[in-house]
Amino acid sequence: MKKNKKFFYAVAMLFGTTVGAGIFALPYIFIKAGFWLSLFYLALLGAVMLLVNLIYGEIVLRTQESHRLPGYTKKYLNRFGEYSVFILETLGIYGTLLVYVILGGQFLFLVFQSAFGGFHALYVFLFWLIFSAGVLKGLKLIGSLELLMSILLVGTLLLVVVVGLPSFKIDNLTAVDWGNLFLPYGVFLFALSGAIAIPEMKEELWPQTKLLKPAIITGTLLTIAVSAIFGVIVAGISGASTTIGALGGLRNILGDNFVKLVAVFGFLSIATSFLIVGVYLKDVFQFDFAVNKRAAGLLVVLVPILAFSFGLQSFVNIIEFLGSVTVALSALILLLIFKAAKSKNNREPEYKLNLNSSVLVVLAVIFLIGFIQQVIF
Repeated sequence: MKKNKKFFYAVAMLFGTTVGAGIFALPYIFIKAGFWLSLFYLALLGAVMLLVNLIYGEIVLRTQESHRLPGYTKKYLNRFGEYSVFILETLGIYGTLLVYVILGGQFLFLVFQSAFGGFHALYVFLFWLIFSAGVLKGLKLIGSLELLMSILLVGTLLLVVVVGLPSFKIDNLTAVDWGNLFLPYGVFLFALSGAIAIPEMKEELWPQTKLLKPAIITGTLLTIAVSAIFGVIVAGISGASTTIGALGGLRNILGDNFVKLVAVFGFLSIATSFLIVGVYLKDVFQFDFAVNKRAAGLLVVLVPILAFSFGLQSFVNIIEFLGSVTVALSALILLLIFKAAKSKNNREPEYKLNLNSSVLVVLAVIFLIGFIQQVIF
């Protein structure tokens, strides 16, 4: 029983870390890029991220000490790589906080706009103001609450699917829009990325670390399945009316009160994630770089709202960038660590991936193509 409990907790860690703000953009991508193109990207990048997660799992199991990605980079590559990963992670966290602010504001707008009026930016500011105070105070959320919020989010997504299924129309799904050929890449990569949970999964499973591989596979496949179901069903319900945050386009079909209820649940999950990620980055600045508590908090909370104020307000464009740049480059570094860890490890792993150089090259090319097209276009 204890063994099963550890396994399910580990799966929940990966699933809860991966399924978040990005999933609300998927229905919009299914409409803009087309059903078949989006499905192709979801299958391809789902398989790629499953391999990346398993690669990270083997790296973690090959190492006696506990690290996070910057620590593994320092151990198996060099200090320059460690700094590069830290910059990537920090950029990714700031981008994620900005996404939470925008999406949290959208949910607040959906719930309160009809009663109190106002515009989206006002609700974004209110969301930021309230939950930035929590970050500044260092509000810690217990693990069970984090798990509860993850379950609440998944329940909300499934509720939308179940209630909306009778309104699903296959004709609402478009074919392929070649003008948006690369649009799904960064968005789907962001939505499917959750490798940061894998070191914690090892700690959760200890000493039954042989369960890490099946836990990674189960958590990743569950993420792909839920993403596909939510993306396709919502796109099929709202069709051309599908909004960037997924929920707005459902109002005329599922009713205003239902959409408000879903928005409340989504808001709670996004707010929890904002606090968790914000306090984490604050702790990094405070304890790893000796920044005083107040300055560390301000460094965390001011950047997202300043970015929003200066025009970074497109939810889809931001997560497209994060996926194509921060996720892709971090995955490339993981491939380098994986190659180095084969000969430098200090522990025999519970599983070994038989990936030859050609497979690693193909993975690297996939990440590089996405990164290059994002930088150029």
